[in-house]
Amino acid sequence: MDLFKYAAKLHPHLPSSLLADTLELAITARVLDMRASPYDLRAVDAPGFDLRAVRVETAEGRREYQLEQAAVARRAAPLRRQLLHHYDAALDAVAELRGGTAEPAEPAAAHDSNIGTRWSSEVFGS
Repeated sequence: MDLFKYAAKLHPHLPSSLLADTLELAITARVLDMRASPYDLRAVDAPGFDLRAVRVETAEGRREYQLEQAAVARRAAPLRRQLLHHYDAALDAVAELRGGTAEPAEPAAAHDSNIGTRWSSEVFGS
């Protein structure tokens, strides 16, 4: 969900396809969380969504949940790199408009484990 949230904050200054990809990933993560929750989703009519329960109260269910969470994380990594690239470009553009120079950005790969980097303090003041 966080990738979509930060993509939405930067839109329209990033490709719509990246916004759509982050939304799709957020939906996938939310559906997985709902499947692992105590909600009974059998009556939900949602074509295209796997709403089978993930029984996290069992060892097999916990393993299934872990595998699906890992798949979500793998899908998130390239989206995170793309998003960071667009944030860095936006910061560079703002610095240029202000007449200053932007500090050199770290390579996107350095951000893989933590989305809160250079831009978070400059854009969000944290």
